[in-house]
Amino acid sequence: MNSTRQYRSFFGFGKAAITCFDGGDTLVTVTFAEKDGNTVQTFHQTPFLSVAIRDSHIGGWNSLFNKQQIYVENIAVAERNGFRA
Repeated sequence: MNSTRQYRSFFGFGKAAITCFDGGDTLVTVTFAEKDGNTVQTFHQTPFLSVAIRDSHIGGWNSLFNKQQIYVENIAVAERNGFRA
């Protein structure tokens, strides 16, 4: 399934909204917050036309989160070895 995304809004530091169209418009809101010296990301996507469409997004989001984790871990290793990321 093809999808398009349009960056809709940036609400200052820590929050962004993206409009996605993949069989129906959905709004993805991403919030960044600090907790115990770490960054916590919260993602919320709504509305979906059906539970099946909603569930079809799980693989895509999990893939994104897995790639993001690998990226951050590689930066940490590089910094520990004296490289500036």
